[in-house]
Amino acid sequence: MITDSTARRKVLKEIPVGDLKPDETVKANQEAQLLSQLHHPAILKFYSSFLERDAFCIVTEHCEDGDLDRKLEELRAEGNTLSEMQVIHWLVQLLLGVSYMHHRRILHRDLKAKNVFLKGNNMKIGDFGVSCLLMGSSDLATTFTGTPYYMSPEAISHRGYNSKSDIWSLGCILYEMCCLKHAFEGYNFLSVVMKIVEGSTPSLPESYSPELNSLMHRMLERDPRRRVSAEEALSCGVLEDLQKVHLQTLRERSEVEKMSPRERMRLRKLQAADERAKKLNIGLYFPKGQTSPFTPQGYVSFSQAIELLCHDSDIASGCSDLLSRTRLFVVFSSLAPPNHFHSFLNIPKANKHL
Repeated sequence: MITDSTARRKVLKEIPVGDLKPDETVKANQEAQLLSQLHHPAILKFYSSFLERDAFCIVTEHCEDGDLDRKLEELRAEGNTLSEMQVIHWLVQLLLGVSYMHHRRILHRDLKAKNVFLKGNNMKIGDFGVSCLLMGSSDLATTFTGTPYYMSPEAISHRGYNSKSDIWSLGCILYEMCCLKHAFEGYNFLSVVMKIVEGSTPSLPESYSPELNSLMHRMLERDPRRRVSAEEALSCGVLEDLQKVHLQTLRERSEVEKMSPRERMRLRKLQAADERAKKLNIGLYFPKGQTSPFTPQGYVSFSQAIELLCHDSDIASGCSDLLSRTRLFVVFSSLAPPNHFHSFLNIPKANKHL
């Protein structure tokens, strides 16, 4: 753990270079520098890399909530599970991050729960590329450490590694988030490999929807040509709506980061005005068979012009979308008991000058 000049905490990781040839070491450092150009909320920020004696050092963003593997271990110990909504929320983030990488022709090659980090409720894909950058010309089989729980059938069979191999690993992570255990388990390395290559694909517990289970099976399709891509997975009905919400949140966050301090203050005032407007949302009462408001006995009806804020792309076409608001005076009509009549008439109006 290190701290920079702005007191931000960062992680310094040292990886032994071993028998890597000098030209391979230089190439690894050059390719690692390219990773620092990746900017996505679901990807761990990669700051820099350098060689120090016999170690390859990388400096990355610090995630205070640890990794997904530790989180799942805590859930197992507590006897708890993740809700489907939480699983989907995290899966959407991971797929968006992987899609971003694949569009830039970057493969992770080592996706697993230990390489996914948590920052609040946000996922951060980390440690990607590092293991393959340091492989050099060595044979893939010699790079295996431990049991290959997340490796795709084509990678194990030396039939090449492509973007669909990352999707297989995500499918394994999806199963692990739902079941708190690996999708393919065995007593030793060989037994796990045989289950991955020839075994049957497991299913999720019945507490999770058939749609999510179907998506997982499409991600764990043994033929990479038939396996879904990140884009196809995100367009699946069970993820599509949440993906739109998440993308909107990311877009708005990006817009805010580009704003000047004055614009941010103005946005906060707009949001406060929006909250006040929401509190004024009082419905009209329409008895069955009537198309006009009806005033129940003991209630009074009234109307008042109230200033509202609304989007107007024509009037504010040159502004940031978050600030493209204009004011509109409308007649607000509703019902209220007599003793509340005066309090409703004294509803505060939004400030005319933000």
